[in-house]
Amino acid sequence: MSLSVALEHYERGLALLPLRPKGKEPNFAVLTEVHGSQEWRPLAARRASPAEIRHWHEVDPETNLGVILGGPSGGLVVIDVDREPMGVAWPATPTVRTSRGRHVYVRSDEPVQTMTFPWGELRGEGSYVALPDSVHPSGIRYEYVVSPSEAEPIGLSDLEFPGTSHHHHKALGGLGPNPQEYQLPAYPSEDLVGELGCPIPRSW
Repeated sequence: MSLSVALEHYERGLALLPLRPKGKEPNFAVLTEVHGSQEWRPLAARRASPAEIRHWHEVDPETNLGVILGGPSGGLVVIDVDREPMGVAWPATPTVRTSRGRHVYVRSDEPVQTMTFPWGELRGEGSYVALPDSVHPSGIRYEYVVSPSEAEPIGLSDLEFPGTSHHHHKALGGLGPNPQEYQLPAYPSEDLVGELGCPIPRSW
């Protein structure tokens, strides 16, 4: 992760977090050196400054970079798709290619908790994801498919997940109104096909 790219992420209003090089865990060495503790959650309460971000790169020039989701980053929520599905009409919103699938960036005016689904996760408050151009443990670099300069994050409530009931819409924080042309397949899980909008236990 170059310093210039990290500062571009900061200018977009994101709450940033140093991650281990070629990893997704917090960079504890950097956190300890710059902030005096291995705890990353204070960076959700107060965004790291440009001077601190520069210091991160002085301590570890190879550090990856993450974004703290939810309120600290203006309500940013990530639809984390584990496998690249076929026949999906992706929304016009910032999208990142990951090692196995995509991170689709949307925003929510209401807090959204992280939930697990057959196709991946809806990631919100209290979680984070790696940003472009961080490097995955596999060596694959996170890259924008649609960059923030090409599209603003759309609202989570503007997406419709076909096959979900009204109850599931409510559980997802209001998915359904003003639907766009967007769908995800329901993947089999242990010989069961989970309904798209139905959360599944993390132990699966």
